[in-house]
Amino acid sequence: HVPEDAFVVATVQVTDIVPLYDLARKAMNDSKEGSIPPADAAELKFAELMRKCSQVTLVVCPMERGTPDPFAMKLEFVDSNSRDAAIAELKSGRKFQSDKWDNVAVEVADPLACVRVGESTVLFGHAPTVRKMLKAGDASLSTLTQSVAWKAAEKGTIALAVDATKLKQIMAGAPQDPASAMLSPLWSQATSYTLGINLKDDISLALQAESSDEKSAKMLENSLNGGLALINGLLANAQVQLPEDSSDKKVMEVLSTILT
Repeated sequence: HVPEDAFVVATVQVTDIVPLYDLARKAMNDSKEGSIPPADAAELKFAELMRKCSQVTLVVCPMERGTPDPFAMKLEFVDSNSRDAAIAELKSGRKFQSDKWDNVAVEVADPLACVRVGESTVLFGHAPTVRKMLKAGDASLSTLTQSVAWKAAEKGTIALAVDATKLKQIMAGAPQDPASAMLSPLWSQATSYTLGINLKDDISLALQAESSDEKSAKMLENSLNGGLALINGLLANAQVQLPEDSSDKKVMEVLSTILT
């Protein structure tokens, strides 16, 4: 269900995330800092739904002038009851009307659409994007998901691919300053990015950037290294400012380890 013109594609293996959420929530509940509220009813309901969800796929298609939020998602659940409960939550506060697209039953509340697929899957989001996903059927038509990097990334917990040529169009009107000038090859020289994050065993992160030629690849590499140095510098500075027993400091230490 990934259309050919997808600008961003991401998949999340929810079954890998839920145990980490449970650990994080326990740590927050046990925290002595006193600033972290307990889980409220909405969070508990969301967490319960996620326990019955196996995978989420996010698709973003190219934006047109005046198009709001051109993204949609495919959610796969363990059974139809879990799917229908999730649909009820997603539709909350909006009145959807029944419609048909190419003889497929859909529900529409402009600019959103909701489509039940099979027994346990739902497509939900920006209506034109949902329609493209529906037409793609049980396949991915995007070249973003055909690369070796994507095939490796999708075996992990999170896989993300971005068509970097669209980033260049988006950043064309952005204000220029020394930092953006240093990082500009990230969107001017790249053709695509693929990110893989594995949380199953040891935490690992792999980012692959592709470009059109060797010269562009070198510029891209220098900008990526510069960007990582900048982020690590900000993290190091923030760690100095935080108390030793701060949970935020521990999170930043983990991030620094991953990005080193």
